[in-house]
Amino acid sequence: RRSFVQHAESARHSDEHNHAATFAMLTLWFAHPRTLPDAGERLCALPTRKLLSLVPQLACRLGRQAAAGGSADGDDSARQLQKGLRRVLLHVGAAHIRAVLPHILALALGDHYAPGERAVVADQSQLKASREVVQELRQGLVASGKSDVVDATQRLFFLYLQIAWVDVQTTKGLLSGTKTPPLDKLVGVDLKLKSNADLKPGRLLYEALQLKGSPSRAPVLTRPADAWHEDDEAMVTVDGFSAPSRTGGGRRATATFACAGGVNLPKIVQCYGSDGRVYTQLVKGRDDGRQDAA
Repeated sequence: RRSFVQHAESARHSDEHNHAATFAMLTLWFAHPRTLPDAGERLCALPTRKLLSLVPQLACRLGRQAAAGGSADGDDSARQLQKGLRRVLLHVGAAHIRAVLPHILALALGDHYAPGERAVVADQSQLKASREVVQELRQGLVASGKSDVVDATQRLFFLYLQIAWVDVQTTKGLLSGTKTPPLDKLVGVDLKLKSNADLKPGRLLYEALQLKGSPSRAPVLTRPADAWHEDDEAMVTVDGFSAPSRTGGGRRATATFACAGGVNLPKIVQCYGSDGRVYTQLVKGRDDGRQDAA
């Protein structure tokens, strides 16, 4: 406990050792949850920007209630840890929703699979916990008028899943005769999904962006890492997937996509941000991104 407090003081009073201090706090908390029942509270006392690098580690432990030996003390420690995890994630998410939400949504959609993809048994406790956190994030942002960011980001996830899951043969057919076919063709493919996933909200978001010129509240997910430290008021959102129409109407120019090399033909799209910049994005499905060489 003394070591935890010392690391907390280091992180509070200096930026020099933020990374080392906060990760040391996390290591101690996970190793000794019974000894550090107030660890989540102490982490929340730090500036939220100092906790951003911890979000992936916090999120991936949501819902993991199992305790070694199954003892009553162990179960109580696991519950306390889960309570603390949620508190920290909700605290950071209130200030940096675009940095927290994608990690939670990825877990919440853990039982969504592409057509033909080998499904694995999803961790039901993690699915339940992550979906509850998404709902709590949404409710917590109502007062500030930002709750629509949660819904818009979820629709953007569905759109990317739709694009990523179009199979190789269909994609090859769309590429026949051109290297940059219309993105509308991918978005319009009717996918026969194994799960109860409904990707229609993603297509509706795409239509609103491209056909009506309606701006989105969904954040650009491929912003540089240092941009996550910005305040949410400076959040760059998705405006569309092609340049605005020259005629000045709501409909944007025709969006196109290209394909990168690879067995599963990853798709390359252009995302236009509210900051006027174009973000090139690689949308990849039916594969394990952890096996990629960066």
